[in-house]
Amino acid sequence: MTTFLLIRHAVTDITGKILTGRLPGFHLSAAGRAQAHAVCDRHAAGGISAIYSSPLERAIETATPLADRLGLTIQTCESFNEVDYGRWSGMDFEQIQALEEWTRFNQLRGSARPPGGESILDLQHRTIPELRRLCHLHKDATITIFSHGDPIRATLLHCLGMPGDLVHRLHVAPASTSVVEMQDGEQRVMRINCEC
Repeated sequence: MTTFLLIRHAVTDITGKILTGRLPGFHLSAAGRAQAHAVCDRHAAGGISAIYSSPLERAIETATPLADRLGLTIQTCESFNEVDYGRWSGMDFEQIQALEEWTRFNQLRGSARPPGGESILDLQHRTIPELRRLCHLHKDATITIFSHGDPIRATLLHCLGMPGDLVHRLHVAPASTSVVEMQDGEQRVMRINCEC
C-alpha cells in the first residue's frame, strides 16, 4: 500500500483575492512561511521517502522546509499543477463573481470549464494516472505531493466516487493534508483537510 499525503500549498498575500491559476511569481507570505514550517513539523517523523510538488513557486516553497529537514530532493510534478483557468487567470474575485459564466461554471464543475481552461474531469485525467504511476514507483512507501486546492479536490472526488459537480462539498484549506492510500489500482481516502 502506498500512502499519499496530498498537501495544499500555504497562503500567499493574494490567496482568496485573485484567481491566480497557473500564473507564476506568487510567493508565500510571512503567514504562509509559518504554515510551511508547521507542515514540516507535522510530517518530518512520518517516514516520507519522496517529495513531489507542483512546479509553481507557492507549492515548492511550502515543500522546501520538509525537504530540507529530511534531506530529500523536491521533484516537480506537472500532473499536480494548478487548474488552468484560461482567460480568467489573474482576475480578482470581485470582478469574476460578477460574470454569469462564473456562476454557471461553479454549478456544473463536473463538465464546465473556464474559457480556454480545464474542467474537473481534465484534472482527474492527469492526477489519477500520476498517482498510479507513483504507486508503482514507490510501493509500500509514504510520499508527499504538494499541490493546489482543485487538483487535490479532483483527486479526492475520484477516489470517493463522487461526481465533479460536488467539488465544493470538499474543503481543502491552505497547508492542510489529505491522505489517500493506493494499491493495485484500488484507493481509499483516509483523511481530508486535516492538520495531521
